[in-house]
Amino acid sequence: MTRPDKPITARRISSVWQAAPSMIEWLQRERKSAKASDTVFGVLHKGINSTIVLLSASCIEGFLGESLQTFEYAFSPKDTFDNRLRHDYYERVSRATFAELSKLFSIAVGKPFSELLKDEPVQKHVKFLFDFRNGLAHGRSLEYRSYSEYESGPSKWEFEAWGQYRSVEEYLIENKLVSKIKNGMQDLFTDEIADHFAGLVEPYIRCVVSMLPKEQADVMRIPLIVAFKEKPKWKRTNTNSAKSV
Repeated sequence: MTRPDKPITARRISSVWQAAPSMIEWLQRERKSAKASDTVFGVLHKGINSTIVLLSASCIEGFLGESLQTFEYAFSPKDTFDNRLRHDYYERVSRATFAELSKLFSIAVGKPFSELLKDEPVQKHVKFLFDFRNGLAHGRSLEYRSYSEYESGPSKWEFEAWGQYRSVEEYLIENKLVSKIKNGMQDLFTDEIADHFAGLVEPYIRCVVSMLPKEQADVMRIPLIVAFKEKPKWKRTNTNSAKSV
Protein backbone atom coordinates (compact mmCIF):
# COMPACT_ATOMS: atom_id res chain seq x y z
CA MET A 1 0.00 0.00 0.00
CA THR A 2 1.37 3.44 -0.91
CA ARG A 3 1.97 5.62 2.14
CA PRO A 4 2.85 9.13 0.97
CA ASP A 5 2.85 10.32 4.61
CA LYS A 6 5.66 7.96 5.65
CA PRO A 7 9.33 7.80 4.53
CA ILE A 8 10.52 4.77 2.58
CA THR A 9 12.61 2.49 4.80
CA ALA A 10 13.71 -0.13 2.24
CA ARG A 11 13.51 -1.05 -1.43
CA ARG A 12 13.92 -4.33 -3.25
CA ILE A 13 14.59 -4.08 -6.98
CA SER A 14 14.53 -6.90 -9.52
CA SER A 15 16.27 -5.57 -12.62
CA VAL A 16 14.71 -6.40 -15.98
CA TRP A 17 17.42 -5.03 -18.28
CA GLN A 18 20.04 -7.48 -16.97
CA ALA A 19 18.19 -10.40 -18.58
CA ALA A 20 18.29 -8.88 -22.08
CA PRO A 21 21.89 -9.82 -23.12
CA SER A 22 21.37 -13.52 -22.32
CA MET A 23 18.03 -13.53 -24.10
CA ILE A 24 19.55 -11.85 -27.15
CA GLU A 25 22.33 -14.42 -27.27
CA TRP A 26 19.81 -17.26 -26.94
CA LEU A 27 17.72 -15.88 -29.81
CA GLN A 28 20.84 -15.61 -31.95
CA ARG A 29 21.71 -19.24 -31.20
CA GLU A 30 18.22 -20.56 -31.91
CA ARG A 31 17.56 -18.42 -34.98
CA LYS A 32 18.85 -20.92 -37.56
CA SER A 33 16.90 -23.87 -36.18
CA ALA A 34 13.73 -21.73 -36.10
CA LYS A 35 13.90 -21.30 -39.88
CA ALA A 36 12.85 -24.93 -40.36
CA SER A 37 9.42 -24.21 -38.87
CA ASP A 38 8.98 -20.74 -40.35
CA THR A 39 6.27 -19.73 -42.82
CA VAL A 40 6.89 -18.93 -46.46
CA PHE A 41 6.73 -15.22 -45.52
CA GLY A 42 9.47 -15.60 -42.90
CA VAL A 43 7.39 -14.11 -40.10
CA LEU A 44 9.11 -16.13 -37.37
CA HIS A 45 12.55 -15.01 -38.52
CA LYS A 46 11.34 -11.41 -38.72
CA GLY A 47 9.85 -11.72 -35.25
CA ILE A 48 13.09 -13.05 -33.77
CA ASN A 49 15.22 -10.28 -35.24
CA SER A 50 12.75 -7.54 -34.34
CA THR A 51 12.76 -8.92 -30.77
CA ILE A 52 16.55 -8.70 -30.70
CA VAL A 53 16.31 -5.02 -31.66
CA LEU A 54 13.64 -4.38 -29.02
CA LEU A 55 15.64 -6.14 -26.30
CA SER A 56 18.79 -4.22 -27.25
CA ALA A 57 17.03 -0.89 -26.74
CA SER A 58 15.29 -2.12 -23.60
CA CYS A 59 18.61 -3.15 -22.07
CA ILE A 60 20.19 0.26 -22.68
CA GLU A 61 17.17 2.20 -21.48
CA GLY A 62 16.82 0.12 -18.33
CA PHE A 63 20.51 0.46 -17.55
CA LEU A 64 20.41 4.25 -17.95
CA GLY A 65 17.45 4.53 -15.61
CA GLU A 66 19.03 2.34 -12.95
CA SER A 67 22.30 4.29 -13.24
CA LEU A 68 20.50 7.57 -12.64
CA GLN A 69 18.68 6.14 -9.63
CA THR A 70 22.01 5.45 -7.93
CA PHE A 71 22.41 9.21 -7.48
CA GLU A 72 19.37 9.46 -5.22
CA TYR A 73 17.32 6.70 -3.57
CA ALA A 74 14.83 9.14 -2.00
CA PHE A 75 14.53 7.53 1.44
CA SER A 76 14.03 10.87 3.17
CA PRO A 77 10.56 12.08 4.25
CA LYS A 78 8.93 14.67 2.01
CA ASP A 79 9.06 17.30 4.72
CA THR A 80 11.35 19.86 3.09
CA PHE A 81 11.74 21.46 -0.31
CA ASP A 82 15.06 19.68 -0.91
CA ASN A 83 13.64 16.30 0.06
CA ARG A 84 10.62 16.75 -2.19
CA LEU A 85 13.00 17.53 -5.06
CA ARG A 86 14.87 14.30 -4.32
CA HIS A 87 11.66 12.29 -4.53
CA ASP A 88 10.61 14.13 -7.68
CA TYR A 89 13.96 13.33 -9.33
CA TYR A 90 13.65 9.61 -8.48
CA GLU A 91 10.08 9.43 -9.77
CA ARG A 92 10.99 11.28 -13.00
CA VAL A 93 13.81 8.81 -13.65
CA SER A 94 11.52 5.83 -13.04
CA ARG A 95 9.11 6.85 -15.80
CA ALA A 96 11.44 8.68 -18.21
CA THR A 97 11.82 7.83 -21.90
CA PHE A 98 15.23 7.44 -23.53
CA ALA A 99 15.28 11.11 -24.56
CA GLU A 100 14.20 12.23 -21.08
CA LEU A 101 16.84 10.04 -19.40
CA SER A 102 19.49 11.78 -21.47
CA LYS A 103 18.33 15.18 -20.16
CA LEU A 104 18.22 13.94 -16.55
CA PHE A 105 21.96 13.32 -16.71
CA SER A 106 22.37 17.10 -16.64
CA ILE A 107 20.81 17.06 -13.16
CA ALA A 108 22.86 14.07 -11.98
CA VAL A 109 26.30 14.98 -13.32
CA GLY A 110 25.97 18.57 -14.55
CA LYS A 111 25.98 17.84 -18.27
CA PRO A 112 23.33 16.45 -20.64
CA PHE A 113 24.02 12.97 -21.89
CA SER A 114 24.48 14.17 -25.46
CA GLU A 115 27.37 16.34 -24.32
CA LEU A 116 28.97 13.62 -22.18
CA LEU A 117 29.15 11.25 -25.15
CA LYS A 118 29.46 13.77 -27.97
CA ASP A 119 32.85 12.38 -29.03
CA GLU A 120 31.81 8.73 -28.82
CA PRO A 121 30.83 7.17 -32.20
CA VAL A 122 28.56 4.67 -30.45
CA GLN A 123 26.26 7.54 -29.39
CA LYS A 124 25.19 8.15 -32.99
CA HIS A 125 24.58 4.46 -33.65
CA VAL A 126 22.40 4.05 -30.56
CA LYS A 127 20.25 6.99 -31.64
CA PHE A 128 19.17 4.98 -34.69
CA LEU A 129 18.63 1.87 -32.57
CA PHE A 130 15.99 3.84 -30.66
CA ASP A 131 14.49 5.22 -33.87
CA PHE A 132 14.07 1.60 -34.98
CA ARG A 133 12.75 0.53 -31.58
CA ASN A 134 10.13 3.26 -31.55
CA GLY A 135 8.63 2.02 -34.80
CA LEU A 136 8.71 -1.63 -33.76
CA ALA A 137 7.34 -1.02 -30.26
CA HIS A 138 4.22 0.57 -31.74
CA GLY A 139 3.84 -2.09 -34.41
CA ARG A 140 4.34 0.37 -37.26
CA SER A 141 4.43 -1.25 -40.69
CA LEU A 142 7.20 -0.49 -43.16
CA GLU A 143 5.89 1.74 -45.92
CA TYR A 144 7.66 2.52 -49.18
CA ARG A 145 6.52 5.26 -51.56
CA SER A 146 7.31 6.09 -55.14
CA TYR A 147 7.10 9.53 -56.67
CA SER A 148 8.01 8.39 -60.18
CA GLU A 149 5.85 9.16 -63.18
CA TYR A 150 3.05 6.61 -63.33
CA GLU A 151 3.41 6.21 -67.09
CA SER A 152 7.01 4.99 -66.75
CA GLY A 153 5.73 1.62 -65.52
CA PRO A 154 6.26 -0.27 -62.25
CA SER A 155 9.64 -1.66 -63.32
CA LYS A 156 11.08 1.88 -63.34
CA TRP A 157 9.43 3.24 -60.22
CA GLU A 158 11.89 4.25 -57.51
CA PHE A 159 10.74 3.59 -53.96
CA GLU A 160 11.97 5.00 -50.67
CA ALA A 161 11.03 4.35 -47.08
CA TRP A 162 8.47 6.72 -45.59
CA GLY A 163 7.70 7.62 -42.00
CA GLN A 164 9.46 6.40 -38.88
CA TYR A 165 11.73 3.96 -40.66
CA ARG A 166 13.17 6.34 -43.23
CA SER A 167 16.01 7.55 -41.01
CA VAL A 168 16.75 3.93 -40.07
CA GLU A 169 16.99 2.88 -43.72
CA GLU A 170 19.30 5.82 -44.50
CA TYR A 171 21.50 4.86 -41.55
CA LEU A 172 21.65 1.22 -42.68
CA ILE A 173 22.56 2.27 -46.24
CA GLU A 174 25.29 4.58 -44.89
CA ASN A 175 26.73 1.72 -42.83
CA LYS A 176 26.48 -0.73 -45.75
CA LEU A 177 24.03 -3.01 -43.95
CA VAL A 178 21.59 -2.69 -46.86
CA SER A 179 21.99 -1.46 -50.43
CA LYS A 180 19.92 1.28 -51.99
CA ILE A 181 17.33 -0.37 -54.23
CA LYS A 182 15.34 1.10 -57.09
CA ASN A 183 12.31 -1.14 -57.00
CA GLY A 184 10.80 -3.08 -54.15
CA MET A 185 11.24 -2.99 -50.37
CA GLN A 186 14.23 -3.36 -48.09
CA ASP A 187 14.48 -6.24 -45.65
CA LEU A 188 15.27 -4.48 -42.39
CA PHE A 189 15.08 -7.69 -40.38
CA THR A 190 18.17 -9.57 -41.53
CA ASP A 191 20.46 -11.32 -39.08
CA GLU A 192 23.22 -8.85 -39.90
CA ILE A 193 21.07 -5.83 -39.03
CA ALA A 194 19.73 -7.32 -35.78
CA ASP A 195 23.21 -8.38 -34.70
CA HIS A 196 24.63 -4.97 -35.56
CA PHE A 197 22.26 -3.27 -33.13
CA ALA A 198 22.73 -5.98 -30.50
CA GLY A 199 26.47 -5.46 -30.78
CA LEU A 200 26.08 -1.85 -29.65
CA VAL A 201 24.63 -2.69 -26.24
CA GLU A 202 27.66 -3.66 -24.17
CA PRO A 203 30.10 -1.09 -25.66
CA TYR A 204 27.55 1.69 -25.11
CA ILE A 205 26.79 0.67 -21.54
CA ARG A 206 30.48 0.38 -20.63
CA CYS A 207 31.08 3.77 -22.21
CA VAL A 208 28.37 5.28 -20.00
CA VAL A 209 29.82 3.63 -16.88
CA SER A 210 33.20 5.20 -17.64
CA MET A 211 31.51 8.63 -17.52
CA LEU A 212 29.87 8.05 -14.12
CA PRO A 213 31.40 9.27 -10.86
CA LYS A 214 33.31 6.50 -9.07
CA GLU A 215 30.63 5.92 -6.42
CA GLN A 216 27.88 5.33 -8.99
CA ALA A 217 30.17 3.32 -11.29
CA ASP A 218 31.02 1.01 -8.37
CA VAL A 219 27.32 0.48 -7.61
CA MET A 220 26.66 -0.55 -11.22
CA ARG A 221 29.59 -3.00 -11.36
CA ILE A 222 27.61 -6.00 -10.02
CA PRO A 223 24.65 -5.52 -12.39
CA LEU A 224 27.12 -5.42 -15.29
CA ILE A 225 28.67 -8.71 -14.19
CA VAL A 226 25.21 -10.29 -14.04
CA ALA A 227 24.25 -8.91 -17.44
CA PHE A 228 27.40 -9.64 -19.44
CA LYS A 229 29.60 -12.18 -17.65
CA GLU A 230 27.29 -14.74 -16.07
CA LYS A 231 27.59 -18.14 -17.74
CA PRO A 232 24.50 -19.18 -19.70
CA LYS A 233 22.62 -22.14 -18.21
CA TRP A 234 20.50 -23.22 -21.18
CA LYS A 235 21.11 -26.40 -23.17
CA ARG A 236 22.06 -25.69 -26.74
CA THR A 237 19.82 -27.28 -29.33
CA ASN A 238 21.76 -26.07 -32.35
CA THR A 239 25.44 -26.78 -32.83
CA ASN A 240 25.82 -24.12 -35.53
CA SER A 241 25.95 -20.87 -33.62
CA ALA A 242 24.90 -17.74 -35.46
CA LYS A 243 27.56 -15.19 -36.25
CA SER A 244 27.49 -12.40 -33.70
CA VAL A 245 28.78 -8.87 -33.90
